[in-house]
Amino acid sequence: MKNYKIAVAGTGYVGLSIATLLSQHHKVTAVDIVPEKVEMINNRKSPIQDDYIEKYLAATLDAKAAYSDADFVVIAAPTNYDSQTQHFATSAVTPNATDGEKIKALRTAQGMSMAELSRRASMSDRAIRYIEAGEREPSVDAIQKIAAALGVTTDYFMDDATFQKELSDDQFYADVRKKYGSRGVAQAKKIKEQTSALFAGGELSEEDQANFIKEMEALFLDAKEEAKKFTPKKYL
Repeated sequence: MKNYKIAVAGTGYVGLSIATLLSQHHKVTAVDIVPEKVEMINNRKSPIQDDYIEKYLAATLDAKAAYSDADFVVIAAPTNYDSQTQHFATSAVTPNATDGEKIKALRTAQGMSMAELSRRASMSDRAIRYIEAGEREPSVDAIQKIAAALGVTTDYFMDDATFQKELSDDQFYADVRKKYGSRGVAQAKKIKEQTSALFAGGELSEEDQANFIKEMEALFLDAKEEAKKFTPKKYL
Protein backbone atom coordinates (compact mmCIF):
# COMPACT_ATOMS: atom_id res chain seq x y z
CA MET A 1 0.00 0.00 0.00
CA LYS A 2 1.29 3.43 -0.96
CA ASN A 3 1.94 5.78 1.93
CA TYR A 4 0.13 9.09 1.31
CA LYS A 5 0.47 12.49 2.95
CA ILE A 6 -2.96 13.51 4.18
CA ALA A 7 -4.15 16.69 5.89
CA VAL A 8 -7.38 16.59 7.90
CA ALA A 9 -8.98 19.99 8.54
CA GLY A 10 -10.82 20.08 11.85
CA THR A 11 -10.17 18.14 15.04
CA GLY A 12 -13.70 17.63 16.28
CA TYR A 13 -14.98 14.12 16.91
CA VAL A 14 -15.39 13.33 13.19
CA GLY A 15 -12.08 14.87 12.12
CA LEU A 16 -10.12 13.11 14.86
CA SER A 17 -11.76 9.77 14.10
CA ILE A 18 -10.94 9.99 10.39
CA ALA A 19 -7.41 11.26 11.04
CA THR A 20 -6.68 8.52 13.56
CA LEU A 21 -7.83 5.73 11.26
CA LEU A 22 -5.83 7.08 8.32
CA SER A 23 -2.72 7.77 10.41
CA GLN A 24 -2.23 4.06 11.11
CA HIS A 25 -1.28 3.55 7.45
CA HIS A 26 -0.40 7.04 6.16
CA LYS A 27 1.37 10.24 7.24
CA VAL A 28 -1.51 12.36 8.57
CA THR A 29 -1.43 15.92 9.88
CA ALA A 30 -4.49 17.28 11.67
CA VAL A 31 -5.11 20.99 11.09
CA ASP A 32 -6.98 23.18 13.54
CA ILE A 33 -7.28 26.86 14.47
CA VAL A 34 -7.34 26.25 18.23
CA PRO A 35 -3.76 26.32 19.62
CA GLU A 36 -4.70 24.40 22.77
CA LYS A 37 -6.06 21.43 20.80
CA VAL A 38 -3.00 21.32 18.52
CA GLU A 39 -0.68 21.46 21.52
CA MET A 40 -2.56 18.63 23.26
CA ILE A 41 -2.35 16.35 20.22
CA ASN A 42 1.36 17.03 19.68
CA ASN A 43 1.95 16.31 23.37
CA ARG A 44 0.25 12.95 22.87
CA LYS A 45 -2.82 14.03 24.84
CA SER A 46 -6.08 13.48 23.00
CA PRO A 47 -8.82 16.17 23.24
CA ILE A 48 -11.14 13.17 23.60
CA GLN A 49 -10.32 9.89 25.31
CA ASP A 50 -8.65 7.74 22.64
CA ASP A 51 -5.35 5.85 22.96
CA TYR A 52 -4.85 5.65 19.18
CA ILE A 53 -5.01 9.44 18.79
CA GLU A 54 -2.28 9.83 21.40
CA LYS A 55 -0.15 7.21 19.67
CA TYR A 56 -0.39 8.05 15.96
CA LEU A 57 -1.51 11.63 15.33
CA ALA A 58 0.33 14.97 14.85
CA ALA A 59 -1.31 18.37 14.49
CA THR A 60 -0.54 21.88 13.27
CA LEU A 61 -1.95 25.41 13.11
CA ASP A 62 -0.21 26.02 9.77
CA ALA A 63 -2.93 25.06 7.30
CA LYS A 64 -1.07 26.40 4.26
CA ALA A 65 1.98 24.23 4.90
CA ALA A 66 -0.11 21.14 5.65
CA TYR A 67 -2.28 21.47 2.54
CA SER A 68 0.50 22.36 0.10
CA ASP A 69 2.42 19.18 0.94
CA ALA A 70 -0.58 16.83 1.10
CA ASP A 71 -1.69 14.25 -1.47
CA PHE A 72 -5.23 14.49 -0.07
CA VAL A 73 -7.07 16.96 2.15
CA VAL A 74 -10.06 15.87 4.22
CA ILE A 75 -12.41 18.64 5.35
CA ALA A 76 -14.08 17.94 8.70
CA ALA A 77 -15.08 21.48 9.63
CA PRO A 78 -18.09 22.16 11.90
CA THR A 79 -21.57 22.07 10.34
CA ASN A 80 -23.67 22.81 13.40
CA TYR A 81 -27.45 22.65 13.14
CA ASP A 82 -29.05 26.11 13.04
CA SER A 83 -32.42 25.87 14.80
CA GLN A 84 -33.53 29.23 13.40
CA THR A 85 -33.06 28.33 9.73
CA GLN A 86 -33.60 24.60 10.36
CA HIS A 87 -30.56 23.82 8.25
CA PHE A 88 -27.00 22.73 8.93
CA ALA A 89 -24.61 25.70 9.04
CA THR A 90 -22.09 24.90 6.30
CA SER A 91 -20.50 28.35 6.07
CA ALA A 92 -17.15 27.00 7.30
CA VAL A 93 -16.84 24.89 4.14
CA THR A 94 -18.81 27.05 1.69
CA PRO A 95 -16.57 28.91 -0.81
CA ASN A 96 -19.04 31.79 -1.20
CA ALA A 97 -19.68 32.27 2.51
CA THR A 98 -19.71 35.89 3.64
CA ASP A 99 -17.13 37.21 6.07
CA GLY A 100 -19.85 37.31 8.71
CA GLU A 101 -20.72 33.65 8.17
CA LYS A 102 -17.06 32.66 8.35
CA ILE A 103 -16.61 34.60 11.57
CA LYS A 104 -19.67 33.05 13.19
CA ALA A 105 -18.62 29.54 12.11
CA LEU A 106 -15.15 29.93 13.64
CA ARG A 107 -16.45 31.60 16.78
CA THR A 108 -19.05 28.92 17.51
CA ALA A 109 -16.61 26.12 16.64
CA GLN A 110 -14.33 27.46 19.37
CA GLY A 111 -17.19 27.78 21.84
CA MET A 112 -16.57 31.52 21.99
CA SER A 113 -19.38 33.93 22.81
CA MET A 114 -19.96 37.06 20.79
CA ALA A 115 -19.07 39.11 23.87
CA GLU A 116 -15.75 37.29 24.21
CA LEU A 117 -14.90 37.84 20.54
CA SER A 118 -15.70 41.54 20.80
CA ARG A 119 -13.48 41.78 23.89
CA ARG A 120 -10.55 40.00 22.24
CA ALA A 121 -10.90 42.04 19.05
CA SER A 122 -11.40 45.35 20.93
CA MET A 123 -14.66 45.92 19.07
CA SER A 124 -18.21 46.55 20.25
CA ASP A 125 -20.76 43.73 20.60
CA ARG A 126 -22.98 45.63 18.18
CA ALA A 127 -20.26 45.76 15.50
CA ILE A 128 -19.67 41.99 15.72
CA ARG A 129 -23.41 41.29 15.66
CA TYR A 130 -23.94 43.46 12.57
CA ILE A 131 -21.01 41.84 10.76
CA GLU A 132 -22.12 38.27 11.53
CA ALA A 133 -25.68 39.10 10.46
CA GLY A 134 -24.41 40.49 7.15
CA GLU A 135 -25.75 43.96 7.93
CA ARG A 136 -22.29 45.52 7.77
CA GLU A 137 -19.18 44.72 5.74
CA PRO A 138 -16.10 44.53 7.97
CA SER A 139 -13.29 46.95 7.24
CA VAL A 140 -9.76 45.68 6.68
CA ASP A 141 -8.90 46.85 10.19
CA ALA A 142 -11.84 44.85 11.59
CA ILE A 143 -10.78 41.76 9.60
CA GLN A 144 -7.27 42.01 11.05
CA LYS A 145 -8.57 42.34 14.61
CA ILE A 146 -11.13 39.53 14.30
CA ALA A 147 -8.67 37.17 12.59
CA ALA A 148 -6.17 37.70 15.42
CA ALA A 149 -8.88 37.17 18.04
CA LEU A 150 -9.92 33.89 16.38
CA GLY A 151 -6.35 32.68 15.95
CA VAL A 152 -6.30 32.69 12.14
CA THR A 153 -4.61 34.77 9.47
CA THR A 154 -6.43 37.14 7.13
CA ASP A 155 -6.04 34.46 4.42
CA TYR A 156 -9.08 32.77 5.97
CA PHE A 157 -11.20 35.68 4.71
CA MET A 158 -9.42 36.68 1.51
CA ASP A 159 -6.23 35.98 -0.43
CA ASP A 160 -3.26 38.25 0.11
CA ALA A 161 -3.68 40.13 -3.18
CA THR A 162 -7.29 40.99 -2.31
CA PHE A 163 -6.30 41.92 1.23
CA GLN A 164 -3.59 44.30 0.02
CA LYS A 165 -6.06 45.90 -2.41
CA GLU A 166 -8.65 46.35 0.36
CA LEU A 167 -5.95 47.79 2.62
CA SER A 168 -4.93 50.27 -0.08
CA ASP A 169 -8.59 51.24 -0.70
CA ASP A 170 -9.19 51.79 3.02
CA GLN A 171 -6.14 54.05 3.25
CA PHE A 172 -7.22 56.03 0.19
CA TYR A 173 -10.74 56.58 1.55
CA ALA A 174 -9.34 57.51 4.96
CA ASP A 175 -7.15 60.17 3.33
CA VAL A 176 -10.09 61.47 1.28
CA ARG A 177 -12.34 61.63 4.37
CA LYS A 178 -9.69 63.57 6.28
CA LYS A 179 -9.37 66.17 3.52
CA TYR A 180 -12.84 66.33 1.97
CA GLY A 181 -15.27 64.69 4.39
CA SER A 182 -17.93 62.04 3.80
CA ARG A 183 -19.12 63.73 0.61
CA GLY A 184 -15.64 63.41 -0.86
CA VAL A 185 -15.58 59.71 0.08
CA ALA A 186 -18.92 59.16 -1.66
CA GLN A 187 -17.59 60.87 -4.79
CA ALA A 188 -14.38 58.82 -4.70
CA LYS A 189 -16.28 55.54 -4.32
CA LYS A 190 -18.57 56.37 -7.22
CA ILE A 191 -15.62 57.17 -9.49
CA LYS A 192 -13.85 53.92 -8.51
CA GLU A 193 -17.01 51.90 -9.16
CA GLN A 194 -17.41 53.50 -12.58
CA THR A 195 -13.73 52.93 -13.34
CA SER A 196 -13.93 49.26 -12.34
CA ALA A 197 -16.98 48.83 -14.57
CA LEU A 198 -14.84 49.82 -17.56
CA PHE A 199 -12.84 46.60 -17.13
CA ALA A 200 -15.83 44.27 -17.53
CA GLY A 201 -15.12 41.87 -20.39
CA GLY A 202 -11.79 43.53 -21.13
CA GLU A 203 -8.35 42.00 -21.46
CA LEU A 204 -6.33 44.23 -19.12
CA SER A 205 -4.25 42.31 -16.61
CA GLU A 206 -4.97 42.76 -12.90
CA GLU A 207 -1.73 44.71 -12.56
CA ASP A 208 -2.70 47.09 -15.38
CA GLN A 209 -6.17 47.52 -13.88
CA ALA A 210 -4.65 48.35 -10.48
CA ASN A 211 -2.26 50.87 -12.06
CA PHE A 212 -5.12 52.49 -13.99
CA ILE A 213 -7.18 52.84 -10.80
CA LYS A 214 -4.19 54.38 -9.03
CA GLU A 215 -3.93 56.97 -11.80
CA MET A 216 -7.66 57.72 -11.44
CA GLU A 217 -7.20 58.17 -7.69
CA ALA A 218 -4.38 60.64 -8.30
CA LEU A 219 -6.47 62.54 -10.86
CA PHE A 220 -9.39 62.67 -8.41
CA LEU A 221 -7.21 64.18 -5.68
CA ASP A 222 -5.68 66.67 -8.13
CA ALA A 223 -9.17 67.70 -9.29
CA LYS A 224 -10.37 68.18 -5.70
CA GLU A 225 -7.36 70.38 -4.93
CA GLU A 226 -7.92 72.41 -8.10
CA ALA A 227 -11.61 72.84 -7.24
CA LYS A 228 -10.69 74.28 -3.84
CA LYS A 229 -9.15 77.29 -5.60
CA PHE A 230 -12.59 78.28 -6.89
CA THR A 231 -14.63 77.35 -3.82
CA PRO A 232 -15.69 80.16 -1.45
CA LYS A 233 -13.94 79.85 1.92
CA LYS A 234 -17.21 79.46 3.80
CA TYR A 235 -17.77 76.10 1.99
CA LEU A 236 -14.27 74.75 2.69
